[in-house]
Amino acid sequence: MSTSLLALATLLTLQPLLRAQAEPEFSPVPPVQARTPQEEAKTFLLPPGYRLELLVSEPDIAEPMGMAFDAKGRLYVLEMRTYMQEINGAGQQSPTSRVSVHWSSRNDGVFDQHRVFADNLLLPRLAACRT
Repeated sequence: MSTSLLALATLLTLQPLLRAQAEPEFSPVPPVQARTPQEEAKTFLLPPGYRLELLVSEPDIAEPMGMAFDAKGRLYVLEMRTYMQEINGAGQQSPTSRVSVHWSSRNDGVFDQHRVFADNLLLPRLAACRT
């Protein structure tokens, strides 16, 4: 048998194996179950001496993607409320995103005040506060 025929026979024999490697099987998996902020906080591993505190969560914010603190300790959160809500990105160009601001009215570090700072935005991407 010639070398080229041997190579062709080997390739034809290995073809199903090569195809199986190129097409991985994705078995169905159960959906991820949402956790409360308190449940999620228990999963963090922190170095000794560090602690984790929740500042703000749903329903006060939705779809957060960035944040910045100002000199007075107020927290500005960029909320991309239309980004990739479904696989085709439908509605992504709707100006319904916003920047919200959150602060502690008692200066105790508990953010109990929440307001919309800028509304009807198209996917805000950066926040910077002046001092």
